[in-house]
Amino acid sequence: MSLWALIPVGLLITPTLFGTLAHPHGVEGYLRHVGIGWLILGAGAIAFRSIQLFFLRDVGTGLVWATKILTDPFNDFNLYKSAPKRLLKGERMDHPDAAAA
Repeated sequence: MSLWALIPVGLLITPTLFGTLAHPHGVEGYLRHVGIGWLILGAGAIAFRSIQLFFLRDVGTGLVWATKILTDPFNDFNLYKSAPKRLLKGERMDHPDAAAA
């Protein structure tokens, strides 16, 4: 979490990240650089954890974990896409018979 919080601070201190990025133009450029930094941090974290699992367990465990992490947003969207409509209809909780189905 500290690396996640340090990316915006680091880009405030050195907006070009020691010459590796183009100079950001305005707030939008700065936020774009922060987003790219967070994307690279996330990809690096997934790669690091997968490689760690390769050595701690086996290659299959690392690949399954990485696949799960990468596909979770799509699965969550599929599960919760009807939630806003159901909330607008006044449903705040699932019905007991819906959980059994």
